[in-house]
Amino acid sequence: MKKRFSNKLLLFAVLIAIGIFSIIGLNQFINHSNKEALIATEDIDVLHVQENEDNENIIAEDEVLETSQTEQQPSVQKEVKEKKTEDIKTEIKEEVQTDNKNENQENHVKQKQELPKISKEVEQSNSKKNDDSKTTTSLNTEVQGETIAQEKPKYTVRITIVGPKDVGTILNTTTIEINDSKTILEILQRATKERRIHMEYRGLNATAYVEGIHNIYEFDRGPESGWMYSVNGVFPNVSAGVFQVNPGDDIRWLYTEDLGRDLGASR
Repeated sequence: MKKRFSNKLLLFAVLIAIGIFSIIGLNQFINHSNKEALIATEDIDVLHVQENEDNENIIAEDEVLETSQTEQQPSVQKEVKEKKTEDIKTEIKEEVQTDNKNENQENHVKQKQELPKISKEVEQSNSKKNDDSKTTTSLNTEVQGETIAQEKPKYTVRITIVGPKDVGTILNTTTIEINDSKTILEILQRATKERRIHMEYRGLNATAYVEGIHNIYEFDRGPESGWMYSVNGVFPNVSAGVFQVNPGDDIRWLYTEDLGRDLGASR
């Protein structure tokens, strides 16, 4: 009985093993089928993608072709318009030249007809100009005579500038020509400016005072030194800004080191 039980157990184990192997084989078969189906699906997707790309390329080529045609159309139209414009300009230019030619011919004929009249008018105009020129010359002569008579007569004065003993003469006696009344200060300004001699003063009119000439200032030679002026040998006791000169005056600017005593002047 034990032997029979062992046989049954062995048979049962064999059946179980067969079932297990069957299940394993079935699973492998199913997996293999799924893989083939997936590969087929991927191939189909690739084909679809390629078809879409081909379609897009075809559409792009069509668009480029249409764009090229569209761009070419305005260019052709522009060339046609330009040619028409040039033709019109040429026609207008020819018409204008013809009109100008006709106008020139008419003007030439007209000028020939008016030439005697113009010549006569020119002769009359020249004659009138000559008469006017004579009248103008006469008037100019009269005006010039009046102007000369109205001008004030010129006169001259003399000016000399002498510095301290260690410097000596700064400006030798010089004649200054003037047309109207001038002050001693104005004569000094003109003489030093024309000869580029330094001169500096302060104040105006009655307060005018010459501080320095030739870069030599008051007090440079002591507390009683400075510049003084004389007219015809006399030392006026007024400012050089108000003393009026007369024709032929002899003006001298002198540097004193002793309040004028060393120059023979008294204050």
